Amino acid sequence: MKHLLSVIIALFLCSCFSAQAQDRVAVLKFSNLDGKEEMDKYCLMFQDSLIAHFIAEDPDELNYQIVPADSIQYKLDQIGTNPRKPSYQDDLWGVIEALGCKRAVMGEILMNGDKMVVNVSVYDVEMRLPLPDHKIRNLFATPERLPSLFPRISKKLRPGVLGN
Repeated sequence: MKHLLSVIIALFLCSCFSAQAQDRVAVLKFSNLDGKEEMDKYCLMFQDSLIAHFIAEDPDELNYQIVPADSIQYKLDQIGTNPRKPSYQDDLWGVIEALGCKRAVMGEILMNGDKMVVNVSVYDVEMRLPLPDHKIRNLFATPERLPSLFPRISKKLRPGVLGN
């Protein structure tokens, strides 16, 4: 019985340490390069959809842990920053680092006629640079077609999220 209890405790401790060893990843709200408020819903849609796809690919967080978007926003609110402040980018990087993130998924959208141009990259948080093999550039899509793109975008970026 003591041996069984020792094994259970050892397994529990191993699982605790392995869960803590997982890299934390932030998926950020996409930047609205148009500046038009009606585009903000698409910026949030990208963030929410990519978070959902990355979590679905690793629901038990065996390879990475996606930091909840509201945790990032809460920290930003605590320091009183917003996207209109000149220091916002530095504040955002500081929050991501404070939350212990190793990588971040960041993107931007811009309307070009009736199509949206999408750029998205996985960033190394320490270096604050995009990982060269884990980015998508100049993806054109109509707003109606966006939901069909999320699985492909997630699949392309996932190796970067994994740290490969």
